[in-house]
Amino acid sequence: MKKKFIVVLSIIAIIAVSAAVMAACTDKEEEVRVEKIEIELAENTVIKVGDKYDSSKFEINATLTDGSKVKVTNTSGIYYDKSGLNLVNGKYSQSGEVTLKIIYLEKYEAELKFTVITA
Repeated sequence: MKKKFIVVLSIIAIIAVSAAVMAACTDKEEEVRVEKIEIELAENTVIKVGDKYDSSKFEINATLTDGSKVKVTNTSGIYYDKSGLNLVNGKYSQSGEVTLKIIYLEKYEAELKFTVITA
């Protein structure tokens, strides 16, 4: 009788531990994703009339759902809308405020207004 009690108690313990392990395994942490992006001129960058457009002069940062910020280094997912830059043959053609728009991964958008100065 004592052996049956120990066997039943052991089976109950194994089931309880198994259930606890399975419950712990099904709890998934939320996946960290991009929440928004921002674009800014790289530090100490001045753009003048006649300068050639160069996307490396712009830094793109992503804010993630966990609140952290990271620099976007994979530029293959970035579309630069240069229509607001007043470019002629790839060079800034006039001074004044211009706007660069970007789209990252086809769903995150940002824009940057900056001033092109006379050379």
